[in-house]
Amino acid sequence: MALAPPASELGASLKAQWHVRLETSEREVMTGALLDRADYELDQACRTVELEALALVGKDRSAPEYRALFPDGLAVLVALRGTAQVRKVEQMVGTMRERAPDLGARHAQTLLELASKMVAAEKTAADAHQGYAEAFAKERLLRFDLVRQLRRNEGALTTVYPGNRALVRSFFPRRRVRAAVESAPLTNEPTAAAGAAPPASPTAGA
Repeated sequence: MALAPPASELGASLKAQWHVRLETSEREVMTGALLDRADYELDQACRTVELEALALVGKDRSAPEYRALFPDGLAVLVALRGTAQVRKVEQMVGTMRERAPDLGARHAQTLLELASKMVAAEKTAADAHQGYAEAFAKERLLRFDLVRQLRRNEGALTTVYPGNRALVRSFFPRRRVRAAVESAPLTNEPTAAAGAAPPASPTAGA
């Protein structure tokens, strides 16, 4: 017996939304990787500047010229990420152009370009994460809507066939799948991880 139209429509919507969530999950992973790459490239550029700055001050990290460029040290700078690191890099570029113009001539433009790339990658990754979170929430709602409709169908059939639960249950051969959906933890927050296996289809095992 085919599902009643409301349940069939909900099932089709759930399957379509499941595919949407998979797509947004892949996008979140990819944009996160691009953000990691942008962070790595900016860190490497900062390390290059530090090596040259150390050469200028005879490897004396207490020298005023070095402290002006790296007031908190290189380790703190590269530990930052996104806009927080970009602000520090922009400050360093300004200081470099004022106090070490030769260093600035070689590295200022590259640092600013990489900083701009970092800002763009951070925004793209944030947008992708938001898209995944919204797709995840919509899928969860559709899952519970489908379960609720199936329960209504079961109640209606129980009224039509009172006292014959075996017959009523025969209309729902995939009950174990419904139970799995109902018992799915609500704490499954949208934190798609790189390399994670894709979740099972909502109709798997049917």
